[in-house]
Amino acid sequence: MESTPLIATWLEQLLPQYGDRRKTQYEEEKDGVRSYLEKLHAELADNYTLEKPLAVGGTGVVFVGTHDRFTQRIVLKFNRPNLPSAEKSMVENETEILPQLSHPNIIRVLDLGHFDVSEQPKLTYLVEPFISGSRPLFSIGKEKEADTWLGHRIAGLRLALADGAADPGHTTEQWPSSSLSG
Repeated sequence: MESTPLIATWLEQLLPQYGDRRKTQYEEEKDGVRSYLEKLHAELADNYTLEKPLAVGGTGVVFVGTHDRFTQRIVLKFNRPNLPSAEKSMVENETEILPQLSHPNIIRVLDLGHFDVSEQPKLTYLVEPFISGSRPLFSIGKEKEADTWLGHRIAGLRLALADGAADPGHTTEQWPSSSLSG
């Protein structure tokens, strides 16, 4: 299947985001992800410029970009095409729940929607503000565990305990946003 040079570049950049453990999944999903990227690019290009993939989770793909009218950094999250068509994706669940929530530690939603893409599960997307330095709460993959909020927190506690800290659980650090979970 032929892609635009931009989408072909994005697909190449996605392979390392899938990680060694999920290379087979990448190959299985590549055409579906290509179809999703083509649809997202065609439908959202008037408002958003996507730059590059940021992360791939168990159920979603996250890209970083810019909201063109507000010149705001954003992340665009969409579901991976790895579910049976009738099954609801985690991203779709987020599009239903997150807009109803309001709390300083919950990322706000800028945009959301879904598209039908031929021969693929429904494409659901979510646009959120990009928060520099934000990390996913946890990771299923061991190779990315150190890059999560929980991984950093555990490493900090281990250091505090090794240094003989009296109260290693005391912290002023806040819970992470949900922008990279998925």
